[in-house]
Amino acid sequence: MSLRDVDEQYISKQNNIKDVFINDSYWWQNASFVLPLLLGSVSLLYGLIFENSGAKGFGIFLLVVMVIMLPVVWLTWRSTATSIYFTDKEIIALHLGKILKKITLENLQSIETIEYLGQRRYKLVESDEIFFTIDNEFDNIPEIIRTVTSRTGIIP
Repeated sequence: MSLRDVDEQYISKQNNIKDVFINDSYWWQNASFVLPLLLGSVSLLYGLIFENSGAKGFGIFLLVVMVIMLPVVWLTWRSTATSIYFTDKEIIALHLGKILKKITLENLQSIETIEYLGQRRYKLVESDEIFFTIDNEFDNIPEIIRTVTSRTGIIP
């Protein structure tokens, strides 16, 4: 894993970097986009080759679903952290070189565990309005949480 160029450029200009964590996923890896694209393409191709109108129709339907989901996937991707870095005093989440969220470690109130459909996420809460959720795109979530805990003493 390596940092994306834009994140690396931003981080290289910062002082007091202690830890950097990378999200190596991309917007097109979202299942809401990929599955309709793959299944729709296969179904449409099958329908065209074997002159099966049901397969063609299903393929077209799935490709329409993919097109409808594309803006949703793109908008959610824009709010996904591509990297998280720690300084002496802050946790900063970046999306392609732009700051998404910034939390001051000394003001961190809690680390909430959120479980949904077998997936575990962590919500770092500074106040009701200021929080950051660490999603499953990060492979090293336990290490990120250990880093937060070691710097703040707050346990999830």
